Formats: sequence, structure tokens, C-alpha cells
Amino acid sequence: PLSTLHTGWERELKRWYPDCVFFLYEGAPEVRKTLRAKYFQYRGGKPVFNVLVTTDKYAMKDKAYLSKFEWEYLVVDEA
Repeated sequence: PLSTLHTGWERELKRWYPDCVFFLYEGAPEVRKTLRAKYFQYRGGKPVFNVLVTTDKYAMKDKAYLSKFEWEYLVVDEA
């Protein structure tokens, strides 16, 4: 659920990985399009973010876009 994104994952990433560049991938289609334009790019051969946090719902909706990015790991929290 979205509450887990905002309270759980966001809090834990800030606590355990304070230098982490992460973003919450959610919202209306235009919001997600803006997030992709901002974060789905490389600088110096590396992505501009470390962690994308989303739900399975958004991952499935945008699998055509998400599958184009070179992911090193994928973690799915089913809670």
C-alpha cells in the first residue's frame, strides 16, 4: 500500500542509507512520466538514483517503461 511507501520505506532508507538518492514512483500517469524524465538517466555511466520505491500496481502499469532501465536488483515487498 502507498502508506508503506511513505512511512516505512522512506523512513528506513533515510535511517540506514542516508546518502541514498531515492524517489517514490507513484501518482497519476503524467506525474510518473515526469519522474521518469527526471530520474531515468545516467551521469558518468551511473544512474542518477540508487533506489526506486513503488508498489507492484505501478510496476505492472508501467512495465513497458521500467523494463527499459538497467536494474541491478529488484526487491518486491508484498506487505
